Formats: sequence, structure tokens, C-alpha cells
Amino acid sequence: RTGARTPATAPGCGLLFFDNPVALLDDPGLRDADDVDATEQGCLLGDLTSSTSLTGLYATTAITSSRIGPPYTQTRSVSQEAADELTAYYHATRARQYLDAIGFPAVMAYPIAIDAHDPSAGDNSYYDPAVKEIHYGTGGVDDAQDPDVVYHEYGHAIQDDEVPGFGDTLEAGSIGEGFGDYW
Repeated sequence: RTGARTPATAPGCGLLFFDNPVALLDDPGLRDADDVDATEQGCLLGDLTSSTSLTGLYATTAITSSRIGPPYTQTRSVSQEAADELTAYYHATRARQYLDAIGFPAVMAYPIAIDAHDPSAGDNSYYDPAVKEIHYGTGGVDDAQDPDVVYHEYGHAIQDDEVPGFGDTLEAGSIGEGFGDYW
């Protein structure tokens, strides 16, 4: 995998969930209080434009309350929100980099705003097309700690970027959910 780094020695590296801990540990009973820190991995936080926050060319956690700052190498998954913010930033950035790699540089040509731990969302996450933001819920296991959820919500942002208002009917909404899962 690209971007793997040893967090203690690599500048611009963060300790985050590269893979979904539930899938990685094959334990669907995991909850937020479970210690899954051993599944965190060091990854390069690409395209940062700030030296003090997770703000970059393709993603920003500016709407996340209690934002973290560097170093990004001492995160914990239990009772701390840094793992949420790092994982969401990393995977949203990675999704946008992939769009460039496959020849779609004009898609999502702005930094998506991310709320990595929105307690008002409960056990749900969503993309808000009115303000072009992604909000990750905190019920059960924090959704931002699951890269699959990060990519799914980013998929909704892609659709809205390409076809504003897409998903307003039942059929289009169903297609949107399928695309989010595929993405």
C-alpha cells in the first residue's frame, strides 16, 4: 500500500485506521469503548497545506470541533477523537487523489469540509449538498474510524459535484447509495 510510514520517524505522518478495525479483527461486536489502537497504521498525510491543522488541497477538517494539531502520531481510538479526524482526512484525500489518477481532475476540485465526529448525527453519517460538507456520526463505533464509511460519503459528494441535486427521487437515491458503496 502506498503511503505507509513509521510514524515516529516520518514527518507528515499520522497514525490512523487504514482498514476498518471491525473487518480487520473479524469482530462485528466491537464498540467505541474497545481498544483497537493496535490496528492503527502510520500513513503519509498527503497534500497538507497547513502546518497546524488537517487542512489540505482536497480535504479539511475545519468544521470538526476540538481539532487536533501535529504531531499526528500519538492518537488513540478510545475516548479521543484524533483517530476520527486523521482517518477521515486521510481517506477523503486519498479518494480525491484517485480521481486525479484515473483522469478526472475536475471532479471534486475543492477541499471537502469534514466534521469527523458530529454528535448530532448519532449513529449515522451523511453528505450535506446544501453546504458541501460530510458529517460522520459517533454512535456505536465512530463512523470516521471506518474507511468504508468515509469513501461511501465521499461517493455522495462526487455525485453531487457532477450532477447537483442527484438523488432527489427514490430511484436516484437508491443509485446514489449503490454508488457510495461501490466507490
